[in-house]
Amino acid sequence: MPGADLALREREILAAFRRVTMQRTQTESDSAARVEQIRQTADEELTAARDAAEEQRTYAESGATERYHAELEAVERKRKEVHEAAQKGIEGVRSLYDGGRTVLGLAHLNPLLQHAQTAPPPTPQAISEPALQLSMCASQAAKASQRIDRGVEQVLGKRRQSHKNHMRMAYVAAATVLLLGATVKLGTGSCGFVSTTLGDHAGCSATLSGHTGVVNAVAFAPDGRTLASASADKSVRLWDASNGRKLATLNGHGDFVDGVAFSPDGTMLASASGDKTIKIWSVAVGRELKTLAGHTEYVLAVAFAPDNKTIASAGADGNIKLWDATTGQELRTLTGHQDWVQAVAFSPDGRLVASASLDSTVKIWDALTGQELKTLSGHTGKVFAVAFSSDGTLLASGGGDGTVRLWEVATGRQLRVIEADRQAVRGLVFAPDGKQLATASEDKTVKLWSLADGHRIKSLSTNSAVWSVAFSKSGGIIAWANNDHNVRTYDLK
Repeated sequence: MPGADLALREREILAAFRRVTMQRTQTESDSAARVEQIRQTADEELTAARDAAEEQRTYAESGATERYHAELEAVERKRKEVHEAAQKGIEGVRSLYDGGRTVLGLAHLNPLLQHAQTAPPPTPQAISEPALQLSMCASQAAKASQRIDRGVEQVLGKRRQSHKNHMRMAYVAAATVLLLGATVKLGTGSCGFVSTTLGDHAGCSATLSGHTGVVNAVAFAPDGRTLASASADKSVRLWDASNGRKLATLNGHGDFVDGVAFSPDGTMLASASGDKTIKIWSVAVGRELKTLAGHTEYVLAVAFAPDNKTIASAGADGNIKLWDATTGQELRTLTGHQDWVQAVAFSPDGRLVASASLDSTVKIWDALTGQELKTLSGHTGKVFAVAFSSDGTLLASGGGDGTVRLWEVATGRQLRVIEADRQAVRGLVFAPDGKQLATASEDKTVKLWSLADGHRIKSLSTNSAVWSVAFSKSGGIIAWANNDHNVRTYDLK
């Protein structure tokens, strides 16, 4: 019957509609459940990631690595040294002065002592990867240690300045008596600065003042007429080496300037900075030519190759990088050191690069291929300085163990150990004639050594730690970088 067929068809359509509706409802329900499951999973993963990050942060803050503990202990030892040195200074003041003048000395020293005792330790930063986290902690501790090294000397330098201020009137009175008695002769040296016939400072000396931070490095231009200095005040200064007059101030770096080097033709100057860059400057006009970026940490030293075309830089990232000085292009990266690379030098023929590192080693590299040729081991502490002799046969290194070590370049054999200082040797340079070596030390001296037998020829005392030393082209003038913000020169002839 047609009416029955129509009713049956209507029921089938309604049944089909219900099935579709039920399926759609089930699908929507399944989708909603799936979305909720994904949301829950994401929340759980996010919570787990946060917990892991917090765990790593806590783990890092606990200093749970041997190296982190060791660095923090080194920082604490340095504080104790400052404390002990300051206490000794106080006792020295007591022994030198009487009555109310001692009280004035103590009033100045006590704040310095308190500052040294409360220097903040390094603080880890939260990073997700455990290995990277712990590496950052160790790196921060190392940075803190190095900065406290310099801070310690600044504190002690201020203490000595306080001592000098209290003695000034006594010195003036004594000098007046001596001058009136004509027992001491004072005159102006050839460089236009006062010199004296007394003691080891008989040569003509000069103090170049102007920097407002620690002077980290010095370098003479190839012709010996210009002197460059790099400072923690973020600047490089150029000086007339003959009269001490400031020629230019080169500003542009965003952090400490730790190293400086002239090109062999004297037209360019390269500077290395804690802002992780190297800058190349025009010496003639004092203008920045290029900025080389590639290091991931402080750049601590820089050197020009003899061909005038290549620059080497040393960084706290443990790498040495070679650059095209003309284009600024990075040529290659030399990897192999396990800690900060503090110094870098080219051999006179430009074929070799030498590097000194806080990992206690010196390495020699092929400048063309970047291949590591030799690792020189012998220092018992950090190595801060390295230099080739003028004929390229010898390599000298200076370190935290207070020694200078001479190496035969061809074989890597250690030829001589010079017990240079009780404190770290921070800089060294061969004299142009190849017969002497000069060292800069934390013990506030610059010393000259005979290469023939290793004996000390001369010791020049200064009033603060010395970070770098340089010879003029003739070898007649020596310059050094002082912790008291000054550059000093001394006429050896």
